[in-house]
Amino acid sequence: MKPSPQIRNGQMDDCRDLLTVYQTTRRLRMADATVEDVKTAHRGPLFRKWGWLVALQDGRAIAEIVFRTERSDAYGKLGIITSIDVDVRYQRRGIGSLLTKAAEEVLRSKGVSRVLVDSTPESYNFWMRQGYFSRGSLFELSADLRSLRRGGPRALSMTRLEDSERLPACLELHNLAPPGLLSKTAGAILGGRCRGEVFEFRYEGELVGAGAFAVENDDTASFVADAFNGGSAQLGFIACRTARAASTAGIRRVRTVVSRDLIPEYETLASWTVTPSSIMPAVKIL
Repeated sequence: MKPSPQIRNGQMDDCRDLLTVYQTTRRLRMADATVEDVKTAHRGPLFRKWGWLVALQDGRAIAEIVFRTERSDAYGKLGIITSIDVDVRYQRRGIGSLLTKAAEEVLRSKGVSRVLVDSTPESYNFWMRQGYFSRGSLFELSADLRSLRRGGPRALSMTRLEDSERLPACLELHNLAPPGLLSKTAGAILGGRCRGEVFEFRYEGELVGAGAFAVENDDTASFVADAFNGGSAQLGFIACRTARAASTAGIRRVRTVVSRDLIPEYETLASWTVTPSSIMPAVKIL
């Protein structure tokens, strides 16, 4: 019987092995990917703030978990597991559980007491076995860009962020948007992995929110908006300005993901098509 895999921090040299892992777990998205693509995804100021652990078997990376912390207005410091991949040839051997426990220990050492993950329906039973349970529902909203409300208070300023080497303070905060979604979207944009823009919003000079849009195709962009530091009343204006900024890329439709309790507020902004998201948010109290 082989010994348990070794768990350690990820390194750039692991990316060649991880490409093989992704080709078994992310076949549709990674069919044409290269080792350099994997390295690019593991670089940049946002990723440097994330935790990255790999599982080694016979000196080769066969699995990884990526996680980070965000500060929430409601719960203080949160832990967020952003991805976990185990080579299909090594699944059902407890490797995912080992990585999850190791990530939780790192997060606990950083003062985190609540860990969040967005599960697919297929992986929800795995997360339940790790002690994670449902924390509500998410919904996908899509609309014609032209239908979004215009305007907003003059005191609310919007600044485009372009520095890919410095982590903006607004991307370390979380309040109303799905946890981790803003930082993940912004990281892909600032890291050059997708086309889009990232913004911070200030009300009378005080940081109150952030937003980002990412171009998906010639017609559609996804966006995410959040308001924090007491700026929740500005969420609608932040969402509209972020989404409407996608018009500079020739976009005609936008979509976003929100929790059920935010749907009434978003419905005041545009005529949305609302559908349940396949993502199942889950939480564990450490």
